[in-house]
Amino acid sequence: MNLQCPSCTKPLTVPDQFAGQMMKCPLCNNTFSVPAQTASTELPPLPPPTLPTPPVSLPTPIPTLSPVSTPVPDNAQPPVGSSASDAGYGNVCTMYFTVKTVQWVAPVCLLLVFVLWFFPWVGYYPDGVAAATQGPAGAAFGMTEPDNDLLPTAGLNKDLVPDVSGLFIFYVLLFFPVLVLTIAVLLVDLEVVPKKSLPAQVQPLLTWRWAAVAGANLILFVFLALQLFFGFSLDAKAHAMGVAAKEKVLKEGKTTKVTKEAQQAYNKEVSQIARTSYLSLAFWLHIVAVLGAWTMFCIHDRPHKPAPKLELAW
Repeated sequence: MNLQCPSCTKPLTVPDQFAGQMMKCPLCNNTFSVPAQTASTELPPLPPPTLPTPPVSLPTPIPTLSPVSTPVPDNAQPPVGSSASDAGYGNVCTMYFTVKTVQWVAPVCLLLVFVLWFFPWVGYYPDGVAAATQGPAGAAFGMTEPDNDLLPTAGLNKDLVPDVSGLFIFYVLLFFPVLVLTIAVLLVDLEVVPKKSLPAQVQPLLTWRWAAVAGANLILFVFLALQLFFGFSLDAKAHAMGVAAKEKVLKEGKTTKVTKEAQQAYNKEVSQIARTSYLSLAFWLHIVAVLGAWTMFCIHDRPHKPAPKLELAW
């Protein structure tokens, strides 16, 4: 027989043999009495149950938290990636290292060094006046540019005739290939020379083009630095002349007066050979050229990242 649970009103099917007995609803566990079945009475079919509509749960509003001001210590560092303006600085000066600007650094520096080739890098300066000077080529191959107005008076000592410098020969011979390589890579970046027009063997190497420029400039700088460390031929000969002059004075005795005169004679000979500011400027331009080329390689190696920047805040 078909009936409804009086407690949960769910439709149930009870075998006829349990008519008039106590039954337990399997859905709500409520106990009820099954009505006795008569031959003339049959329960009409039950209407389909109406399922209760489940309640719609509305989203719980998120409470708004009020900010809590926490005192910041004076020595606190800003988080990584935050700008200086967010850290509370009043003035911020930011310099971005973009491709359009950094790509000119190495070529311009080498061109300026080439211009400095036409100025003296080391020379013989009696009483502070240039009597004989050397540029890079002269220092490499042992040549000087004398001042004919001063040499008849000052007289370039024969012991000061410079020798050939092996380190500077390598520097001079490598300078122009490095300059050509640096300018060629710049022309490729400016698309003056299309990349597709280059040989197929060169195409895989284009990714490393600025690394090659940085390496070539670094080798060039190393030769210059080694020459400065070991000294020029004029430096060594002036030092030898100073030692000879000092020993000549000391032959007369080793009193305090003679010792001071010997040191004075040594300083006079050595001080007449000087390295010019043009050489110092060329030294620093080579360093900037290496850093500029390496920065270009780093920028090309991170195409989907923001450009590096240098930020000064106060």
